[in-house]
Amino acid sequence: MNKSDKNSAVRAEELEKINLYSRKKLSEQEVYTFSINLCDNDIDRDGECFSDEALETLAELFVGKTAVLDHMAKSSNQVARTYETQVLEIKGKTNSLGKPYKVLRAKAYMPRNEKNKAFIEEIEAGIKKEVSVSCSARKRTCSICGKQSRSLECGHLPGREYGGKKCYAVLDEISDAYEWSFVAVPAQKNAAVTKNYKKFKGEKMQDIIKSFAEAEADISISGEQAKELYDYIKSLEQKREEAAAYREELCEEIKKLAAVVLPSLADSSAMAIGKMASTAQLLEIKKALKEKAEELMPFTVQLSSEKSSRIFNGRDYNI
Repeated sequence: MNKSDKNSAVRAEELEKINLYSRKKLSEQEVYTFSINLCDNDIDRDGECFSDEALETLAELFVGKTAVLDHMAKSSNQVARTYETQVLEIKGKTNSLGKPYKVLRAKAYMPRNEKNKAFIEEIEAGIKKEVSVSCSARKRTCSICGKQSRSLECGHLPGREYGGKKCYAVLDEISDAYEWSFVAVPAQKNAAVTKNYKKFKGEKMQDIIKSFAEAEADISISGEQAKELYDYIKSLEQKREEAAAYREELCEEIKKLAAVVLPSLADSSAMAIGKMASTAQLLEIKKALKEKAEELMPFTVQLSSEKSSRIFNGRDYNI
């Protein structure tokens, strides 16, 4: 099985949703799933944007809807079906209007067979990526005058500026969602198949986290992968606590050694040095202070392999 044939694990609850639309009960090995950003609340290339309420309505209406090619509503053009949707608010991100950025994320499936093999490979390779939605909105509010956009009462054109303000139409009161399509150039810039992270055998968690940082698009992970990431983060937290305890011990030893080697150095100064230094530097400082302390205060072990030339008298004793 090559990389393009692999698929993130389909959870049991996901498979249950998928089987609501199939005549026969499909197994995990029989389906290919992927995530899509269908639309968001930002201004698109047509000078329109969905309201937050519209996104919530679309999330309900797109469940079960089909995916086609280039909005050509023919049965031969059907390539996938939507089985799950949700509206996500991306923390820390705002749209071009300065409002919290929200996106309608969907999950779709298609059967794994010879007919779809090439299409799946194109999705995995990022060739089949951009998408566009087809729906009906009863209300199109002009951002300039607040009236129905492009009506007789509104003479403003979306995309143009009036008095320094950009005109756009807010789409609301969604009455129906027809389909979503794979297209070459979508109206919405961010409408596309999302990256679905897959962990391969031998891949280190550090590499996985690095791939997150380098990703240019959204990444979705399975519940199992999320648990692995959670366990890894918890292990890092434990190691951090152990490292902090070890540093504290090092600083305490350095303070004691400094009191012998550098008695004029205040304890607070020794501790300050400890806080600023790395663990490797602390070990070097400890080693240097210890060597100096041994020079100043040499000691002999109680049990020695060398024969002593000392003559003991009755008053001498060993412990």
